Amino acid sequence: MQLGPATRLVIAPRARLEHWHSPVGRLTDHWLRREARGKFFVYHKNWNHGFFNQLCYGWLWAGYSLVALVSGLRTASLDPWRALRTGAAEANQPISRPQSARAT
Repeated sequence: MQLGPATRLVIAPRARLEHWHSPVGRLTDHWLRREARGKFFVYHKNWNHGFFNQLCYGWLWAGYSLVALVSGLRTASLDPWRALRTGAAEANQPISRPQSARAT
C-alpha cells in the first residue's frame, strides 16, 4: 500500500494499543520456555560481558530455577524444568533467517 503525495498524516496522542494474546502460532507448552528463551537470547546476544551483567544473569537463573521448583512441586511434574532447559537451549541456537533476508 502506498500513500499519495497529498495524504495528510496526523498523530492521535490519546490512542492506546491493546495486545490480546492468541493461541494461534504460539508455543503451547509451559510459559517458562518462552520467557527463558527470550531473556537468555538477549543476554547471549548483547549483555554477556561485564561482571554486573553476569551477576544479573545468575540472579535470573536463580529466579527461574525457583519458579520451576515451586511449579514442579505444585504440579508434581518435571515439565517446568524441561521447559526451562529447552528455552535456554533454544536461546543459544543460531538464528536461521529466510533465504531472501540473507545478504548476497
